[in-house]
Amino acid sequence: MTSPKANNNVITLQSGVNINVITLQSGVNINVITLQSGVNTNVITLQSGVNINVITLQSGVNTNVITLQSGVNINVITLQSGVNINVIAHQSGVNINVITLQSGVNINVITLQSGVNFNVITLQSGVNINVITLQSGVNINVITLQSGVNINVITLQSGVNINVITLQSGVNTNVITLQSGVNINVITLQSGVNINVITLQSGVNINVITLQSGVNINVITLQSGVNINVITLQSGVNINVITLQSGVNTNVITFQSGVNINVITLQSGVNIHVITLQSGVNTNVITLQSGVNTNVITLQSGVNINVITLQSGVNTNVITLQSGVNINVITLQSGVNINVITLQSGVNINVITLQSGVNINVITLQSGVNINVITLQSGVNINVITLQSGVNTNVITFQSGVNINVITLQSGVNIHVITLQSGVNTNVITLQSGVNTNVITLQSGVNTNVITLQSGVNTNVITLQSGVNINVITLQSGVNINVITLQSGG
Repeated sequence: MTSPKANNNVITLQSGVNINVITLQSGVNINVITLQSGVNTNVITLQSGVNINVITLQSGVNTNVITLQSGVNINVITLQSGVNINVIAHQSGVNINVITLQSGVNINVITLQSGVNFNVITLQSGVNINVITLQSGVNINVITLQSGVNINVITLQSGVNINVITLQSGVNTNVITLQSGVNINVITLQSGVNINVITLQSGVNINVITLQSGVNINVITLQSGVNINVITLQSGVNINVITLQSGVNTNVITFQSGVNINVITLQSGVNIHVITLQSGVNTNVITLQSGVNTNVITLQSGVNINVITLQSGVNTNVITLQSGVNINVITLQSGVNINVITLQSGVNINVITLQSGVNINVITLQSGVNINVITLQSGVNINVITLQSGVNTNVITFQSGVNINVITLQSGVNIHVITLQSGVNTNVITLQSGVNTNVITLQSGVNTNVITLQSGVNTNVITLQSGVNINVITLQSGVNINVITLQSGG
């Protein structure tokens, strides 16, 4: 069936119509096209300025290839109840207002190329698609995938512009890739979305990404200059690996209510304004590498993390750990720069290590912080360390050239062992109101201006060794010490 120039109000193909090739060419104008009940077509092609108001494919329509070319204008396309299509291709300036795929539509390949313009695309109830590709300047206002949509591969390339993408209720996708300058305003993944791999590459621009209620993703990767304003993960999101690479720019990342992530990695110049982990976030490994720039990192209400590592020139303004945060290992390495670190209300940490040139302005530990081992190594620079109200620590060690201006231990701090080694430089050390310490040792060239022990400090053993230099030591009001030893040039 070929129609080079036709004006038709209604075309209907019913009950077992079998057609090999349908072609609509050069200015065809049709109000309504309907394919019903078992229509079988090999090739449908719409060319050069075809104008159609409504296209509907119903009940078991079988088509091998549908192609829309050069300026096709369609108001509404609807595919219903078990439509089977091998390939749909939209090319060069296709304009469509609404596309809806419903109830068990089966499509192998959908390709949208060169300036395709859509207002609304909706995939509903068990749509099955193998490959969706959007290329070169595709413009879409709203894409919605609902209730059990199954897609193997979704790819958005070269300047795709989309206002809103929503994946709802059990959408299953193997691979989603956004490439080279994709522009999206809002992406939302809801209620049990299952995705194996999400990759955002080379200059992807997104305003808001939200993952809600039980989203399951294996791997999320953001690469080379991805720009995102807000990323939010809510209520039981499950992700195996999140990686942000090479110059990712994000304003706000928030993890809420029971987010479960195995590995989070931020690499090479990632720029994030605010990172917040809330209410029972569970993460195995968090790593910040090579020049990560963050303004505020906050961990709240029962966050559980196995390993946090900050490496090679990480720059952070404020890190806050609140209300029952549980961490096994925190490591700050090679030139980490932090303005303020605060640990509050029952933070539990097994091991904290600061290495090679870490620079911190203020560290504060408050209200019942529990830490097993704190180690400061090789040239750590800290302005103020304060331990308050019932901090419990087993071992604190200051090694090789640590530089600290003020160390203060207040109100019921409990520490088993404090050791200052090899060239530690401190201006003021103060122990106040009921500090309990078993062993304090200052070794090999420790330099301190003022040490003060006040009001009911309890210490078993204080030892100053080999060339310790102290200007003033003051013990006040009920200090209890079992053994004080000054050795070899102290």
